[in-house]
Amino acid sequence: MAKIYAVDFDGTLCFNKFPKIGSARAKIIDYIKELKDNGDSLILWTCRAGDNLDAAVEWCAEQGLEFDAVNANLQDSIDKYGSDSRKVHADFYIDDKNLDMTAIEQRGESMISKDRMYRNFEIRADEKELRVEGYAARFGIEEVMYEYDGIQYKESIEAGSFDAAEMRDVVLNYNHQGKPVARTKNKTLALSVDDVGLKVNADLSGTEEGRRLYEEIKGGYIDKMSFAFTVSEDSYNKDTRTRRITGIKRLYDVAAVDIPAYDSTSIQARSYFQAEAEKEAAEAVERKRKEKLLKIY
Repeated sequence: MAKIYAVDFDGTLCFNKFPKIGSARAKIIDYIKELKDNGDSLILWTCRAGDNLDAAVEWCAEQGLEFDAVNANLQDSIDKYGSDSRKVHADFYIDDKNLDMTAIEQRGESMISKDRMYRNFEIRADEKELRVEGYAARFGIEEVMYEYDGIQYKESIEAGSFDAAEMRDVVLNYNHQGKPVARTKNKTLALSVDDVGLKVNADLSGTEEGRRLYEEIKGGYIDKMSFAFTVSEDSYNKDTRTRRITGIKRLYDVAAVDIPAYDSTSIQARSYFQAEAEKEAAEAVERKRKEKLLKIY
């Protein structure tokens, strides 16, 4: 299903040199173009106004970027919700204030995929070989990802989700950053799928950072992990407010974390459910408006 993306300008499409226009962020621009090619709608959503905004729009055109609206709602959104709010309606917001653009450029476009998120799993130490193991994902477990006005929005990963996942080069690190302490490429990190979920087994003896991390896991200071991935197939049930992931496109890393991922879910993951919550609220307002009109007539 086509989505709406609101895209910032300064710091996102180009390096921030306001009021001047900085050099282009080529990888980000290529990603935005790909969204358009895939049938998604784009809104240029920037604080620029007047001549500065005109310059930005002209610059975007020179880069081959085509937007469906500029600092304005799409007409379809206005028609659907019966209003033209000051904040533009979008399914996802791409902005350097909520995304690390430098990391995105270094690691590739998938870093800003609408489906990139983190999941928890338990981790335990094996004293014999400085190994840690656990499940990166357990199938069929519904996790609360977002709460809006007392309503919970959930998500679960279903069996078979990893069948076609790209997992040839996955690293294990700390808090999704820093030097890798294990890696599938050199066989110090092993990933396997069974009836329970995605199982992880890692040898942390090869690096000083890994040995230190092992001691912290062994001591109970760190007992959670998460992993970063993109989604290829999913479905959303409006009645139960549950998203079911049935296909994972690529696994990027598994990480030992000091704060469980579901306690601080990535903003990209939150935005998915925030968009659903806002749609639901807008639809409720529209229903009430129509009910009121029916009573009048």
